[in-house]
Amino acid sequence: MSSRLKQLEEQVSEEREARLAAEKEVRELRKNLDQLLESRSKELLASRDEALMASKRKTQFLSKVSEQLKTPLNGILGICRAVEDGVLPPTNPDTFGYVKVAAEHLLEIVRDVLDLTDVEEGKMAVELNPLSLGELLDASIDDVLALTGHKDLRFESRVAPDLHPRVLGDYRLLNRVLMNLIHNSMKFTENGVVEVKAERVAAESGRQTVRFTVLDTGCGMSSEQQTQLVTAFSSGGTRFEGVGLGLMVVNRLVNLMGGEVSLESQWGAGTKFSFDLDFQIAETQELETPTPPRELDILLVEDEEIAQQLVLRMLDGSGHKVSVVADGEDALKLTRSHKFDLILMDLGLPKLNGFEAATMIRRYERENRQQPTTIIALTVDARREECLACGMNGLVQKPLSRSQLLRVVNSVTPRSALEVSDTRPIAEVFTRVDQPAVVLVVEDDPTNRVLVRNVLKAAGHTVREATNGEQALKVLFEEPIDVVVMDVVMPKMDGFEACARIKNNPRWVKIPVVLLTSLEERKERIKAFDAGADDFLTKPVDTRQLKLRVRNAAQSKRLVDEVQKSYQQLQRLEELRFELVQMVVHDMRGPLTGILGYAQLLEFASGLDSGSRDYLKTITALSSNLREMVSSILDVSRLETDELALSTRQTDLVCLLREELELVRPLHPAPMEWTGPEVMNIVCDSELIRRVFSNLLTNARKYNPEDMPIKVSLFSFEDQVRVEVRDHGPGVPEELRSSIFEKFCQVEDARTRKSYSSGLGLTFCKLVVEKHGGHIGIDPPIGGKGSIFWFELPIFKPGLEV
Repeated sequence: MSSRLKQLEEQVSEEREARLAAEKEVRELRKNLDQLLESRSKELLASRDEALMASKRKTQFLSKVSEQLKTPLNGILGICRAVEDGVLPPTNPDTFGYVKVAAEHLLEIVRDVLDLTDVEEGKMAVELNPLSLGELLDASIDDVLALTGHKDLRFESRVAPDLHPRVLGDYRLLNRVLMNLIHNSMKFTENGVVEVKAERVAAESGRQTVRFTVLDTGCGMSSEQQTQLVTAFSSGGTRFEGVGLGLMVVNRLVNLMGGEVSLESQWGAGTKFSFDLDFQIAETQELETPTPPRELDILLVEDEEIAQQLVLRMLDGSGHKVSVVADGEDALKLTRSHKFDLILMDLGLPKLNGFEAATMIRRYERENRQQPTTIIALTVDARREECLACGMNGLVQKPLSRSQLLRVVNSVTPRSALEVSDTRPIAEVFTRVDQPAVVLVVEDDPTNRVLVRNVLKAAGHTVREATNGEQALKVLFEEPIDVVVMDVVMPKMDGFEACARIKNNPRWVKIPVVLLTSLEERKERIKAFDAGADDFLTKPVDTRQLKLRVRNAAQSKRLVDEVQKSYQQLQRLEELRFELVQMVVHDMRGPLTGILGYAQLLEFASGLDSGSRDYLKTITALSSNLREMVSSILDVSRLETDELALSTRQTDLVCLLREELELVRPLHPAPMEWTGPEVMNIVCDSELIRRVFSNLLTNARKYNPEDMPIKVSLFSFEDQVRVEVRDHGPGVPEELRSSIFEKFCQVEDARTRKSYSSGLGLTFCKLVVEKHGGHIGIDPPIGGKGSIFWFELPIFKPGLEV
């Protein structure tokens, strides 16, 4: 008996040791798997972040382009509106009115681009505030007429009598949508009626669904055009003649507010656009606005003198007291010694920009327990979220109009606090490890199949079943699967062959496969991984290991899906980028041609005084800058994608450069000095090289003092030719010399402490020179101030055929 007890004790001891060893192995395995998952997650996160960053750079490029285009437009519109409002002496107002209409049209295109990029980047959010539907419809019509001028049309707006007229909605987004639809109707309707109406579709306690409709009696659309327009709505990939960014913006904004745009049209019988939105009904008292004080003490923070004068003239006679400072530091000092009712803050200020100044003002008010002053941003770009985040109460977009400015000034009231919503880190998506998955269990033995199924269902997963490899492939064809758990030895098609077929199919290659076997482990493990398996388990199956392996496989699949989704989005944005750039440039050419044409008409007008001729020179110069920007946008994009082919021929570079110098001399008071040989023949695209040289000259003229010469030198060495353009300006800091040729590099003028953007001109130069096989750079002059911009070209490069 004692012998038997001893045997039992030894057996129990061995089983205990075996169990402890198994538990230790499971712990080690879990640790290794967790480390593997963490490593793989980091790799996938890095790939995803890289894709998102690339996508962000593309949309930021378009956003920056739009910001740069607005600069000359503000000057044009500022002059035109000043004449129209009587702020400046009226001279030939009809022609200036035409210029204003064309420039306003161009500004709308830029706003459309910014709206599209904001939606793509997730920056645009719906903000709910009380609004009147009747006022919204009327204001949208008035805004379009102010933008485009009157046509021989009748405009009607109607709010259905059973519709509650006051709702909580986003006035800005709704106004943009209706303006674009009304403008579209005007383009295709020569005479007749454009009607805008709001009707009730459904209603329940405290809410109502409103159908907005814009219909016209114009030419209508053919079925083919409607099909193309629907495609443009869904993908942005195509469009028919006459339909630009406006309708794409309409669709994106309506989608953002929770609706869908529908279209009904018949050739020769007009067009109807409509969309339904759900609103919460607003109580009447929510719309009441506090009566503003009769006189406000206003601080205007604006560094541009013409902008200061325009705002002062616009507020003249309104009863408000206005103080003016030109930079953020002076604004900060003044607000600490005097309490204002309202601060109108430009964002692009020297020393402290508008964001920094507002942040410091709010900090001072909190530290000293002062009532917050209302701060309104004056901005070219409607960066509302950034303005609110630094403590501002709102914004007004430039260029300003008198009515717009007075409406905002007389309606704003201080508020004591700003709500800042928290955002969840994007990496949080990847930390969820216990989400259920759809698991396909492939096992011919009923007992094992039931065991695996019950274990996975208890862990919260959804289980699909198959008894062999052929059935497994059929299930994969019929529904999406997250993880496959598959036996190796099965009839008809074993697990190795089925695994190989899964991994060789592009649809399923990213689905993790965990193979199960009771055969010799090392040999089968090698065979399993050779077939493409992601993991391997031996029978009898340890239930804890099974749950762990499936959980990790499902997590890996989610990570891969997230990365794949990001890459698909990046690919879609990449495909749309060049087409969008082409569309923007194409749509800008019409209004730009109008601006330049009307400016040329003014040159022949009689009776213009000196002030009017100065305005004309400003319009012409700004329009010329805008024309160069429009050309650079498309050319830079085509050069980056290698879609711009060189048209090379043998060219006398000396003749080309001296011709361009002669064109520039009358435009700049500083002397131009030339040093170089009489003839220098090279093979190049003469028109592109001419533009490179012109851009460098323009850059030199921008910073060079009027009493100092601009020096141009040309010389050759070995098989290269070098062109240098030297100015005597403030120079480029050493830390910026390597980045000055990047898009929109910021450079500070040491004389004024203001920052300037390099725009796209120098980027264009770099791309053109490098496409010719050359180099471009910047050097400081020896023993003097200024900069030397230079580029080198091969005299002849194989591949640049004549």
